[in-house]
Amino acid sequence: MVAGCLRRVTRTSAVIIQPAGMRLRISNFLRDIRGGATSFAAIFIAVMTVGAAALIVDHNWLVDQRDTLKYASDAGAIAATIEMTRPGVQSKSDSELIEHLKKVARSYALLNLTHLSGDQFKTAKDSLDVDVKPYRDSNTVDVTVSANLGGTLFSRHLPIMDNSRGPEKVEVAARVEGTSNPVEVVLAIDISKSMRLTLGAKLPKGDESASRMEIVKQAATSLVDILGPNAENRIAVGLVPWQAQVRLDSATRTKWSNSDWAERPVSRHYRAKYGCKPLGTCRAPEDLNKDLPLEDPREEWSGCLDEHRVNSTGLASLPAEDDYETELMSLPGDSAFAQGIYASHYAYGIDCVQRPLPSDFNWQYCYGTSTITGGDAWLVVPVGPQRLCENDPGSVLPLTTDASDLVSAIRDLKPVGWGTYSALGLLWGQRLLTHSWKGVWGDSVHPVDPEAEESTGARKAIVLLTDGEDSQCSLRDPTCEKTDVGIAREDACEHVKDADIEIFVIAAMQPDRVSETLGDSLRACSSQAENPDGKYVFLNNTTPEDLETAFADIANQLKVFRRVY
Repeated sequence: MVAGCLRRVTRTSAVIIQPAGMRLRISNFLRDIRGGATSFAAIFIAVMTVGAAALIVDHNWLVDQRDTLKYASDAGAIAATIEMTRPGVQSKSDSELIEHLKKVARSYALLNLTHLSGDQFKTAKDSLDVDVKPYRDSNTVDVTVSANLGGTLFSRHLPIMDNSRGPEKVEVAARVEGTSNPVEVVLAIDISKSMRLTLGAKLPKGDESASRMEIVKQAATSLVDILGPNAENRIAVGLVPWQAQVRLDSATRTKWSNSDWAERPVSRHYRAKYGCKPLGTCRAPEDLNKDLPLEDPREEWSGCLDEHRVNSTGLASLPAEDDYETELMSLPGDSAFAQGIYASHYAYGIDCVQRPLPSDFNWQYCYGTSTITGGDAWLVVPVGPQRLCENDPGSVLPLTTDASDLVSAIRDLKPVGWGTYSALGLLWGQRLLTHSWKGVWGDSVHPVDPEAEESTGARKAIVLLTDGEDSQCSLRDPTCEKTDVGIAREDACEHVKDADIEIFVIAAMQPDRVSETLGDSLRACSSQAENPDGKYVFLNNTTPEDLETAFADIANQLKVFRRVY
């Protein structure tokens, strides 16, 4: 046995024991092979890594293109489906109907591509193909959109990818189906005088066509077209034109006067008699109640209201903060609103400040006749009664399902007044949407009761459009968290959202003019935090197309048709 083991060990040793020269040659050979293999492996891994990275970049690029076209196809499908419900459309022949719906879908698809750069948009527009498939029985339309959005695949530049270009066009499809949930929307639109400007500069003299007001009117009309308010689909839209006051139309103001819902106050509380300096740090010293002039036949009430109520002694004043919850939405029959004949505004007073002017005096608007003369007389600006209620600035339009009435009211808007008081637009918008106010507005259907079984899933929203800081808050408080003469925007926003009303905000101004404080304040006012999946803030508006796209985006989010795919 021992001998056998020795023989096996000897044979094994013979295999692994080689002469020194042979071992050296084998070692060198193996080292060369390992080095070459390592280099080859490194090159292979690097190529694969670059290729994988290129594929990831290409994938993200294609997904982005698809998402961009998806918004376009969704908008086209919604617009075409709403078009199907319009009178006379269903009576068209199949070929006529398809051609008609194609034009509608294409226009709204293009509207949702206007954010692309100039060359990209031109390429997309030139290559855009839209196909529609209408369903007469369900009044819905499927839309397929394809377009070349520009650019090429990154990986095509790699030799290993064989110069692949990828798809020339991306194609997406959209289908919608109807819902029966009520939708009620109020457009709260700033009509202060700064709306006469363009988005970024002053208008050429006498040219109003490019003003913010005209752009917003067109964009708001597009929202109405997309939503398609009508009784059958249970969609209603209202309008609140606002500046430092809101205005009731002739019939409504007569009703309110006869019902004692709006009263001429005997006196008013003025929180600031004049503007003081420096504006950022001080406040005019007087905080007082002033008797108002006796009624004059020439001062017939023009219908303007602010947030002041008239108490039992005839004093017009804001409710105390601890009464906001009940007072803000209390009916006018419970607490009458003050007629805005001698309204209270920042740095307004019933009497003009006389010489000698206070040491911290800066400027004043006042009701009355100034006796100040000399170089600084312009600092005291006397005005007549109802200064901001002149020239028919546009009136509150309660919720309506009549699109023609709504579009007509929007087209009649024009910039008036100097004051920007956004809380006013929000709170009167809330009153148009609050069910308990139905008797005030006289509509047998709207605003619906969201607690009622037939209104389950009702959606209520306010679209707040503003073109600047609230002048009610002045430079002392650019976020408008406090105000001397009205309800702060911050408080109004919270009250609206607490009532389960969504808030969308749009800035009709160049993005570089939206200060950080204003932008933060508007974001906080919106419903973005409550619903991160939606888009509620539109501040990046550099062109008329951007504003129109913003309104269209909101309409598509509020529509009564939901996307199926």
